[in-house]
Amino acid sequence: MRMRSGVVLALLVALAARAQAHPLPGGGPNPLLYLHPLVNYGTDPDWTRAWERSLQSANSLRVNVGSVSTDEFLTDIELHVSEPISSVFRVLYDMRWFEALHVEPRDAEHFLGFGLAALPVLDVQLQVHPASRKEEIDLRVGLLLHDKSCEQYARFFLRWDDPLFDEKNGIGAVGEQTATSVQWVARGTLGPLEAFSRGLYGSANRRSYPDSTRIPDLISDSEQTGASETRVRLLDPGGSFVELEFAHHEFESSATPRATGVTGHYSNSLFDLALRGVWISGEAWRLRGEIHRLGQHAESTSFDYSRKEWMPALWLRRSLNQVHDIEVGYMGTSYRWSGSPESPQSEDGYRQKLELAWLIEPSESARLQFSVSHEPDPQRFGGANVQVQVVF
Repeated sequence: MRMRSGVVLALLVALAARAQAHPLPGGGPNPLLYLHPLVNYGTDPDWTRAWERSLQSANSLRVNVGSVSTDEFLTDIELHVSEPISSVFRVLYDMRWFEALHVEPRDAEHFLGFGLAALPVLDVQLQVHPASRKEEIDLRVGLLLHDKSCEQYARFFLRWDDPLFDEKNGIGAVGEQTATSVQWVARGTLGPLEAFSRGLYGSANRRSYPDSTRIPDLISDSEQTGASETRVRLLDPGGSFVELEFAHHEFESSATPRATGVTGHYSNSLFDLALRGVWISGEAWRLRGEIHRLGQHAESTSFDYSRKEWMPALWLRRSLNQVHDIEVGYMGTSYRWSGSPESPQSEDGYRQKLELAWLIEPSESARLQFSVSHEPDPQRFGGANVQVQVVF
């Protein structure tokens, strides 16, 4: 397989425990809860641009792992494969594994299928998410519109989660509604402007459990999830650029316990708006700055919680040679949260972190980064992060 160029980024989506009272994502309002995944371990924007460009024109692997507390980890891994098996057919494989404290946890997704070149600029695609149990199989079908290079594209899917649940669940459950969603990923350019977007939004799944001998705890439950991320850039011919990014996460669930018959609800909404700039000076120096505005609102039958946060950051990079770079960074968060009496007590403050990173780029198709970071107070938490991006 021949090497090509880049990969990275992404933001969230969920599958939470079905219970009457849900805990807050991350176990509570940690001051650095969002600084870790969104800023400290955020992917270099040049890497992100290369990954977006090659997402439909090459195979790519992206790995981002790091410690976010003394006993918790961030895992963000993507693998995308698109290999021709004839002049009109392609084998397609898309994997995403994202686990982080700031969103409701879910399993890794694996979509395997085929693409058919119906026209020179149009592919028809069908993928299945296989599982060990037939009622957990997901299905999606859609279209890929692209230019000749496949670096500008729009891929749209109609997706059904667990469409076989009614026939195959084996516990006497009834699927009242199948979760049906629209899923997309798109990239385009217009002069000095460049844009990328991907996301998933749709309806909830709803289930009931009439057989109390098989499901003694629940009468019914439902769950709905959605997320998106969009980036728009203004490019300079010298390599500098300004970028505006918006990421959004939604999760809702409800459950009716058999013991009380009273339905409990939970919802969590999160947005992150980021403005960043990259300035290049000669061949040796690069300055990167960004600021995030984050908002969150979560509520359930037992609590109501809101959070607002500003997160500024600045990095200075020095190129040692064509392969190795060293980067130092400063990150801060000005946070404020408040909640109902059942939620954690209200709090506000400012926290900081410093970062040292070593970047290795032997080619445009392979990139590696190691970083360590720590709060200025030695008694507080540090952390380490490893990122890998390969296009093949």
